[in-house]
Amino acid sequence: MGAPHARGRVAQDLPRLRRGAYRRGGYRLWSLNLGTPGCPLYFLYAAAHGAEWEPGYGLMTFARHVSEGRLSGVVDLAKVRVKIIPVLNPSGYDRMGRQNANGVDLNRQGDYRWEHFKGRDSNNDGVWGPGDYDWKGTAPLSEPEAKVYHRISQTPELHAVLDFHANSSAKNNRIGFLAATGHPDSEDLAENFQRTALLRLRGRHLLRQNDEQDASPYLLDDVSMGSGSPYLMNTSAKGRFGVLIELNGIYRESYGTLMQTDVTCELCRALFIACPPAAY
Repeated sequence: MGAPHARGRVAQDLPRLRRGAYRRGGYRLWSLNLGTPGCPLYFLYAAAHGAEWEPGYGLMTFARHVSEGRLSGVVDLAKVRVKIIPVLNPSGYDRMGRQNANGVDLNRQGDYRWEHFKGRDSNNDGVWGPGDYDWKGTAPLSEPEAKVYHRISQTPELHAVLDFHANSSAKNNRIGFLAATGHPDSEDLAENFQRTALLRLRGRHLLRQNDEQDASPYLLDDVSMGSGSPYLMNTSAKGRFGVLIELNGIYRESYGTLMQTDVTCELCRALFIACPPAAY
């Protein structure tokens, strides 16, 4: 699908954009970085589940738009810092799989209530372990990618987190979940976030998904409080504004990436409007 090469081209073409790399577990975990060190940090990422890759292209497009100055009225790079990881799970991306190379679901690696979380033996081998749908690993934040994530989460200036996932069912996308550990004002900020996104998205995309009888406008239908599971966002967004977004996706080919890129960019834009540096 070409995302690693695309990340390199994006950074090379745009002088305001800095490319970073973390070497972990035999893979390079690439990041795109903008803005001013020491300023409030906005952390945007996708593909913690490798098969949910489509929003990663939207994040690269958003980075390009910000670097080119198209969003200067919304993202003031003199006042904020932006870190984007388009593919948090590169080994899963390479295999078009949910888990990483060790068979771990990275989005069950967070340290929030990790010890209480119990998943299911999805491969029916009699043991809940590597390769199962939501295997949480042997310890919180122990996988190579999760260690990088934790390092970013400990940045003192971290201000807001946006985590993109994908789902092929209309019943399970077009929705957002707030970090259970988030800032007390998160619900008010989320209302503004959703309203801002809908003002731009309304009337732009019409889609009939596999479990819908009729086509419907593709909008961010709901943003509600998330669960107390060990989602990565519940680690990074402690006391901050964090939203996990489920968009339409999980296709082996590039079906729908134009729509998904557009929606991803608009949701990123809405984050900066709804949660400016002085929001809390």
